[in-house]
Amino acid sequence: MTTLLLATLLLSAQADAQADAAIDAFKKAYATDSSADRAAAAAQLGKTPHAKTLSILKGLLTKDEATVRAAAARALGTFEDHRKEALVALLNALSPNAREPGALAAVLDAIGKVGDASAAPAVHRYFDERDPRVAQSSYEATGAIGSAGSVDPLIEYLKKLEQKAVSRPGNVDANPNGNGVIVSGDYALRQRAEKLIPEVNKALARITGQNFMSAKDWQAWWSQNRATFKPNKP
Repeated sequence: MTTLLLATLLLSAQADAQADAAIDAFKKAYATDSSADRAAAAAQLGKTPHAKTLSILKGLLTKDEATVRAAAARALGTFEDHRKEALVALLNALSPNAREPGALAAVLDAIGKVGDASAAPAVHRYFDERDPRVAQSSYEATGAIGSAGSVDPLIEYLKKLEQKAVSRPGNVDANPNGNGVIVSGDYALRQRAEKLIPEVNKALARITGQNFMSAKDWQAWWSQNRATFKPNKP
């Protein structure tokens, strides 16, 4: 027992020393006007998972430029031994990054990598995000989490996208130069829907192990298998 305790204390001391060294290196690298270099410093710090480095990366999620926030988020997505703390930090960073699509998409990606089913409802809220990068990240994260509770929301949103994809393209008027200009209608929404439909199908396929191409087919399969379905992840 004594030997095991000593070994545990030794490993803890070594981990603390490594974390302290990584933090010292980070502080030096972070002291620059280059956002790219600060992002690289955050990424490098993330290679030393520890409660101390997690605390610093957590702070970066809501300050500095979007590239730095995104780097911090991606790093936290790899903190396997600190999954709970990392997930809380990432979930708390969703709202503060609402106006930073690049950072928000990275936060969602990282939540997907953590893979906790309890986070799925928070991710679902971004299905209809205007920026397609964020929307796509929400589908990918949902697929990575792999929760059975995500199947219904994905199918329902797929139905909405399919409806928008077949909407009328809009009215086209001629400008003085004779070129057609779309001045009204749902053309942009239609284009967005056409781009995102395959991504929702991918998320459903990843969760279920099935491969359908329409909400109608997904719904039919789900109605028959809901009661016995076991998700890829608990």
